[in-house]
Amino acid sequence: MNFNEITGQKQVINALINSIKNDRVGHAYLFVGPKGIGKKTVARDFAGMILCGNSHVIGSCMDCKSCRLFFSKSNPDYIELETEGTSIGVESIRNLQNSIAIRPVYSDKKVYLIPDADRMTIQAQNSLLKTLEEPPEYSVLILTTSNANALIDTIRSRASRYDFKKNTTNEIYEYLKNNFTENLEGIDFIASYSNGIIGIAKELAQSGELMA
Repeated sequence: MNFNEITGQKQVINALINSIKNDRVGHAYLFVGPKGIGKKTVARDFAGMILCGNSHVIGSCMDCKSCRLFFSKSNPDYIELETEGTSIGVESIRNLQNSIAIRPVYSDKKVYLIPDADRMTIQAQNSLLKTLEEPPEYSVLILTTSNANALIDTIRSRASRYDFKKNTTNEIYEYLKNNFTENLEGIDFIASYSNGIIGIAKELAQSGELMA
């Protein structure tokens, strides 16, 4: 996971790589963009790179114990918040905070991903703010959202914001051509219809309804 499979988002990716290269990984990140644009995919790749134990590699070495555990989805230093229902309540955030209080096991950092952070209730956001105000030196929080305005100002002001742009039609076309090699008759339509959202293009291609 070195951003190799990410389509577009070069400005965001280059900035994240440079933060690792220059040892300037922050405590909180806010990834903003439309649903399906790739925020969560980039966040997971970035987390793997942060946790890699090989200091001579910019990215994931895929060989150290931290990387092997990360790829097998069993690294205790990476927690992705999973919740049921339409909202993220304060109890979920308190559980996350209890986990943050425990130092990392295999890496210098401990990374937490909160997908669709705009689903947090106001009470949950205020609870998270306590961690953002006084984060442990080893913690990294990554929040993704398609609606940054749903987050309180104090959360937005304490996180480094990265805006994900829609892909070009050509980027979508190249992604489809490289990943869906059969029945490409509908590729031009999908590339145009997806409106720059890689997730929509992927879903349409996987359905096969417009590719034959």
